[in-house]
Amino acid sequence: MENRLRNYFPLIRERKEVLKEIDESSGLQALFRSWAPEQQEEFLDFCTGMKGVKILYDSFFKEIMSPEYTPGRLNHFLSLLLRQYKRARVKRNREKGKFSYKDIKNVYVIVLFEKSPVEFHSMEKEYLHKSDWSFDTGLELDLLQNFIFITLDIFQKNMENKSIENELEAWLMFYSTQDPERIIELISQTPRCKQRGI
Repeated sequence: MENRLRNYFPLIRERKEVLKEIDESSGLQALFRSWAPEQQEEFLDFCTGMKGVKILYDSFFKEIMSPEYTPGRLNHFLSLLLRQYKRARVKRNREKGKFSYKDIKNVYVIVLFEKSPVEFHSMEKEYLHKSDWSFDTGLELDLLQNFIFITLDIFQKNMENKSIENELEAWLMFYSTQDPERIIELISQTPRCKQRGI
């Protein structure tokens, strides 16, 4: 089977090359053998391009989404998710020095579920769940904290046999896929990837 990801990521190597490097180092050998067989296979799949890495792994996510390295990346994703463009424009146009309760920004807790709890599966067409606080007395008050739950497994199910149609879908696919064909689709169809010449 041809490894098409190698066209985009030249550091991808053959399985035998990776195993040879592990065997030649007692430290790498000990570390590799300390892993469970499924962890070993997952690592070899990453190194050989048989699967993409799991972006939601803490170490990958922190590197890729770090505002320190790429300040606009996380902000862009959050803007797509929250659609805060209008709020930002309104705030810029306000007179300086005046402050009101409405100037306080909401706090969003965003939870990405790789495997969502069973409660979410009763709504198989919905993968974004935004909270909207309400009071049993009818009191209307904007509270500061809101929640957004993103069920990536349900998103993946909804995207079966479908092309990526917008930037938010591209981000969610980026977070949730390990399929080399989907990764190639992301690279070749996503404007931000094209701009970087990947």
